[in-house]
Amino acid sequence: MKPIAVLLALPLFYVAWLAINWGIADRYAYDARQLEKQWKKNDNFSQAVLQEAITGTKSAVKRAPDHPEYRDQLARLLILQLLMDRKPSVGEEAKEHLLHSRKIRPYWGSNWASHAELKHYLREIDDDLFQAIEKATRHGPWEAAVLQAITRVGVANYSSLPVSTQGTVIANIDRGLKSPVPSMPARILVVMEQEYKGWTLEFTSALAEMLTTGNWVRRSYAVNIKLSYRLWPLLTQAQRKLIVTQTVTAIVDSNGTGLLNLTKRAGKLTMICPRLPREDRFRRICRKAL
Repeated sequence: MKPIAVLLALPLFYVAWLAINWGIADRYAYDARQLEKQWKKNDNFSQAVLQEAITGTKSAVKRAPDHPEYRDQLARLLILQLLMDRKPSVGEEAKEHLLHSRKIRPYWGSNWASHAELKHYLREIDDDLFQAIEKATRHGPWEAAVLQAITRVGVANYSSLPVSTQGTVIANIDRGLKSPVPSMPARILVVMEQEYKGWTLEFTSALAEMLTTGNWVRRSYAVNIKLSYRLWPLLTQAQRKLIVTQTVTAIVDSNGTGLLNLTKRAGKLTMICPRLPREDRFRRICRKAL
């Protein structure tokens, strides 16, 4: 081959090499993602499976070091490893991958959310954590990963957050309870319950304020009712009246008895039933309460 032809062909060879390399890298990353999905579906999480996923994702990162999704995926897996073996060095490695990814794509909300979770698990409650919470909610306000991660981190550390960041956490929870993603409102409630130690009086007061002053959406009626009745002993009389009014509206608007049965299990039928329309769909459930 003539020298000029060789020079002209070099870019084509390089592009072909990149395509093959990226294809192999994506295969490694894809296999690791499938393992992650498998854990969520079958709950067969183990150290061996985790290590397999980490090894695969590291291979993807080695072949495509500036691919932000691979870096973030590896960081998530390392955070899981940190939770299992509690080695700070693993957390520091995860930080490096998150930072590398962020330099390439600085406005990725889930990256900031992972950083906030990592800081929480390392017990590094500082300005860097507060910034991560703010950045995550600013760049990915409706992302499922952001809604869940910031709820977890925010509730667990609520009393240590600046007032402005506390407001950001409450706004994040409010969006989670209104999320159009199926089952997201219920998942947000589960995350809050898992971090019950963070339910300080300050947090529950802010939560009660959110529930009684905001608009309820149909997809979160059940979660809002459950949450309201769990907060019931802490509510003022005025707040309780508002909750009763919103519960009645939700029951009527939902055109069914599922929410009324939920109210029955909470022992609040005597407050709700007198306000409901005298219709057969409600009468049977309310008969014992009236």
